[in-house]
Amino acid sequence: MSKAQIIVIGSGPAGVSAAWPLVEAGIRVLMIDAGFSALSPPSIDRPDLMSMRKGDKNSWRDLLKSDLSGLRNASGTSPKLRCAADANFLQNYEELNRLETNNYSTFGALAVGGLSNVWGAAVPAFDNTDLEGFPFQAEELSESYSSVAKRIGISGEPNDEAVQGFKVLMQPGIPLAGFSSAFHKRYQENQGRVDFKMTRSRLAVLSQKLGDREACIEDGACMWGCTNGAVYNSAFDVEKLKKRPDFKLISGHLAESLERNNDGEYTLNVRDRKSSKVSTYTANTIVLAAGTLPSTRLVLALQKRFEEDIPFLTSPGLASVFCMPGMLGSPLPEKMLGLSQLSFRIGVDDFARNDAFGLLFDAAAMPAPDLISHMPFTLPAGIKLLRALLPALSIALVYLPGEYGRCRVKLSRDDEDAQSKLKITGGYATDIGTITDKLEKKLAQEFRHLGAFRLPGATQLYQPGAANHHAGTLPMGSETNSFGEVVGFPGLYVVDGSVLSRLPAKNLTFTIMANADRIGRHVAKKC
Repeated sequence: MSKAQIIVIGSGPAGVSAAWPLVEAGIRVLMIDAGFSALSPPSIDRPDLMSMRKGDKNSWRDLLKSDLSGLRNASGTSPKLRCAADANFLQNYEELNRLETNNYSTFGALAVGGLSNVWGAAVPAFDNTDLEGFPFQAEELSESYSSVAKRIGISGEPNDEAVQGFKVLMQPGIPLAGFSSAFHKRYQENQGRVDFKMTRSRLAVLSQKLGDREACIEDGACMWGCTNGAVYNSAFDVEKLKKRPDFKLISGHLAESLERNNDGEYTLNVRDRKSSKVSTYTANTIVLAAGTLPSTRLVLALQKRFEEDIPFLTSPGLASVFCMPGMLGSPLPEKMLGLSQLSFRIGVDDFARNDAFGLLFDAAAMPAPDLISHMPFTLPAGIKLLRALLPALSIALVYLPGEYGRCRVKLSRDDEDAQSKLKITGGYATDIGTITDKLEKKLAQEFRHLGAFRLPGATQLYQPGAANHHAGTLPMGSETNSFGEVVGFPGLYVVDGSVLSRLPAKNLTFTIMANADRIGRHVAKKC
């Protein structure tokens, strides 16, 4: 048994953001992560996307991989999970974390850096409307938003609070190209005619060199992985922390269970994924950043809260394809960002807290199987039409607030081995069809004003969980205090999405990071 000053479980964006201020304060931190390493980046000499599509030598391997795994699961999942990661990236995640799902899609990565290995890097901030129901205002996150932004590097539009929330220090935005450039120009010319707000996406992608990370080279192939570290990955910061004398990483070890001793000390049981040997570590302070579902299972098991039905916030997500006829026949851009270039916020009703948030992706930077799967044609027809339509197409990914979800979790004992298992049941509000129909029509109307038309039958509402926006099983203000400390368990802090008090429509990773930084600063002051 080994004793640490503070144990942080998880090396994803939340774990790194909590550990950073602790190490800066000179506190000894032991980070334990189930991953053995981060995902290997693609070769630095990989051709750009245009060259690959023109048939550059061996380009099919870059696009589809030698085992053709880039073709798997083309519908309803993130293309980066197929194109930038190998087929085993998500393997056994549910089994190892003892998760059981019903009508719910889970995504998690047993890799150093977690899902930041393959994320879309969108980093809007929450404003006070988004934070309604939290036990604090946006101002309390301001220092941490700024600190995280400086550390990870963010590029985007400086005056975009109406869409992106809290203003942070940013590098210049990466130049717009293709559909996004033309559509943004139309929006600027017609803002008075449309009833939604749009801006250039705020992204954790460098437009200027930062430390040993290079600026984006605009090769258009972001979906297949970043070659030079321009897209942030929390594994980068793990490497920096490993150089500090007060930090130690134990990789390849999965957190199995937590116990609290009579003297208030915590014992963490972890399993070596290679040998299956169980080791124990003790500390008076534990910081949980294992991901919403694994952290929830660990806490509920510690509390012995079996068979209790607990709300689980999940954002419904839908995708729709738009065509801008004025772009038909245009040449594909030679240089472009392959992630979302534009973000927008659009009302669903008269209440701002119910606004939907969306990201626009140029079809020219998306994998062909994803585009064809969203088109209302047969496969052969879709392939033929795609060649002609590609410059004029854009995919909108739109998220609704978690209030429109109806998901639950419950901790149950497995009859065979008496181990706890977290069961997740997915669902949406009974009127979700009416809500999404209304949203689709409004979005189509507003985009039509700007010269873009929705393809008939090309809108999909994803299965619960497929949008990978979930949170709120251990919310601050009830299950945990305003600093994520579990009620009745002093010294046990949760810093991932499970402590969010509500789930607005915006991408949540940046706010999770800022909140983890805020909690880390608080814990550092107490030590």
